[in-house]
Amino acid sequence: MKFERNIEPMKMPENLRVGMMVQEHRLKRQKDHALHDYYNFVLGQSPFHTPYPMQKALADSANKNFYSPAKGINQLIQEIMRFNKAHFDLDLDEKRIVIGNGTKMIMFMLMSMIKGHYIVPSPAWIGYVPLLDYLGKSYEVTRLKEAEAYKLHPDTLDALMEEAKDTPVFILNNPHNPTGALYTESELEALAEVCKKHNALVIADEIYALTTYKQEDFVSMAKIYPEGTFVTNGISKDRSSAGYRLGTCILPSVDTEIIHEKYACLASTMYTNVATPIQYASITGYSDNQEIKDYMDTIRQIHTMVGTYFSAYCNTIPGVKASVPHGGFYFTLDFNALKDKLKTKGIDSAHKLTKALLDTPYYIALVMGESIAISNDDLIARIAFIDYDGEKVYHQFIKETPTTDEEKQAFIESNMSHMVEGFQIIKRFISDLDS
Repeated sequence: MKFERNIEPMKMPENLRVGMMVQEHRLKRQKDHALHDYYNFVLGQSPFHTPYPMQKALADSANKNFYSPAKGINQLIQEIMRFNKAHFDLDLDEKRIVIGNGTKMIMFMLMSMIKGHYIVPSPAWIGYVPLLDYLGKSYEVTRLKEAEAYKLHPDTLDALMEEAKDTPVFILNNPHNPTGALYTESELEALAEVCKKHNALVIADEIYALTTYKQEDFVSMAKIYPEGTFVTNGISKDRSSAGYRLGTCILPSVDTEIIHEKYACLASTMYTNVATPIQYASITGYSDNQEIKDYMDTIRQIHTMVGTYFSAYCNTIPGVKASVPHGGFYFTLDFNALKDKLKTKGIDSAHKLTKALLDTPYYIALVMGESIAISNDDLIARIAFIDYDGEKVYHQFIKETPTTDEEKQAFIESNMSHMVEGFQIIKRFISDLDS
């Protein structure tokens, strides 16, 4: 069989490949307890249960077996509009809202539709570059700097857009996967001025918006640059419903009708509609439901506690540097200062470092290198700090509600001991480089 050129180089995303391997191994371990376990820092999926009102709504909607509009059923669109007003202070016309089969599919559709030269800050979410490669798009990857708090400087963006031979399309991930960086309102305004200067478009990936640790600090790019911004979001992270595969997109305030029409045509052609029962369950997910609001607040507190604690712990390990997350459930771990020591062990690339950590006796699963859109000699790892029983932790957190640093540390050590051990193993790996 012959394949098209754009499919030949495609590989399974490393986070999914390794994450599935870890999950399969853990199933085997249930039968054979003699097997080792992995420390899973690789797969970025919320560990918590889907809110119970959404679970009930999905069960109640199981009989809704009819086709629904590709753009989304009207009641869901209305709830998404209300939700965006309540959480992000966005006044949106219904024509500016569309849905899709998760934000990854929405990204694919937007990239299919939008002609231009794409600008991708890195390290980055694992999906942007493979999608751009598959679609044969023109793009530039620009490395974010620790000295600039892993946020793209307006002068850098201006220079990249100046060189673009087509309409610039800036991919803005805020809060950022994987560094956890968060742009302030003034920083977004500065970037928007550059975008206006070059008549650029922005795809703002805001899937972690409601996991921002200080919620009042988050500002949507749709509020700053509505005329040129597509905002993608969904229910996978803040409502822990990744498998539901429902994402949303806010379209720009300019040329909205024609964009809406083209999107609906493409969606109808590709997949007809997002599963109708999922849409009805999502009406509850986007509704003014106090139990769901309390749920989102609780998991935000847990992510804040865990991300703050473990990034601080990693910054006590000699030779590595962790980014400090302000949202989401990731941070990066920089091993570059250890390059000389690693080379004495035959480890001279991100690929080899990933393998060394994964192998006996460490069993640390993480992703780095090309998987997060950086070069193979740039030793930055993405750490997903979600390897614990989310539903159990959720209810225990409500019961205990730790407030002091001492109480939070005790809670983490008691309820997330496997992950605590995993970070200690990373420290041991680094210590072993001297032996």
